[in-house]
Amino acid sequence: MYTIGMEDSKEISFLPIQSEMNIRYRLSLLMQNHVYPGIGTTYMLPPNPIHWNLLQLVPHKYWSILKLFFNPDMELVSYIVALTDSNHLQQTASSILSISELCGTTMALLRIFINFETLATKAQQNLFRANNVSSKLFRAFAELDDPNYLQKVFETPIKQCVAMTNDGLQLDQNIKDLKGIVGTFLDHVFIHQAPIRLRVLANCMQRIVMRKFPEARYNSVAAILFLRLFCPYITATNNFVFLDPNEPLLKLTKAAKTNLINISRILQKLANGARFNDNSSLNIELNNFLDDKTKALQTYLQDFCHPSMQQLFDQPYNITQETLIKQVNKKLHDFDYLYDILKSSTILSK
Repeated sequence: MYTIGMEDSKEISFLPIQSEMNIRYRLSLLMQNHVYPGIGTTYMLPPNPIHWNLLQLVPHKYWSILKLFFNPDMELVSYIVALTDSNHLQQTASSILSISELCGTTMALLRIFINFETLATKAQQNLFRANNVSSKLFRAFAELDDPNYLQKVFETPIKQCVAMTNDGLQLDQNIKDLKGIVGTFLDHVFIHQAPIRLRVLANCMQRIVMRKFPEARYNSVAAILFLRLFCPYITATNNFVFLDPNEPLLKLTKAAKTNLINISRILQKLANGARFNDNSSLNIELNNFLDDKTKALQTYLQDFCHPSMQQLFDQPYNITQETLIKQVNKKLHDFDYLYDILKSSTILSK
């Protein structure tokens, strides 16, 4: 249908932008070739000429920002990472994602962030574990297409855990129930369909990471899904709007929070391929449980990284001129924020 190229296909490359004409040319080509890189075949969706009017809508001051997002490269990423202080990581990540979505280059930009993080990582066990712009960007991207994805996955098992705890269950003293509730959390991860672009990103991540760490086929993806998405959600109890403090069994008590933290720790051990060191009878049982679940997790991760062509083509790709105008107006503060970050560097003058 709209398929071209093979695994080694290069993404569209252009001459440096030096004029409005070149910008318009690059934009028109880019919007005709909406690329999902790194999935084995390069997928293209139908062109949308509405995007060609971006330059008429975005103030001239920000054209240098647009240029960077039309042709994202390692230099842009390195500047953004270096110039963002630790107190503004989330804001920077949100602005990057906002503008890249407007330009249609989100997947290409994320691919470069993955390359950047992989090259900067010396040991496999440290992949994607730094608290930086990249990790915040991945989290924001995961919630972009379906903001309720994590709630859909975990609402039922969290309610079950809270109710069991309030009914007197102490998971740290009952290995059978502990394994049962952790298994329930895993089952809900396995059965819920993730947003398609998150799966495309996981495929890209797996391929890039394995070039440097061939044995990290599963750990690379598990690190993002569990460390950055699943486990933080399970322990972020302030987000549990589905719990009712007036309902005795659904009241989030201190004991319930402790149980959710313990469940998160066990899931993280599974994702990391790690085991508990203490040779207590409880930890021996837990390690055996993790061994039993490893194959199921690997099967899930492998399937997660390989969405079908039909799933990709089923994704809507449609935007009206009116919608685009609204999007540009809503994102002007993001342009302004990134412009302030980058204006002190040399990158905007290139």
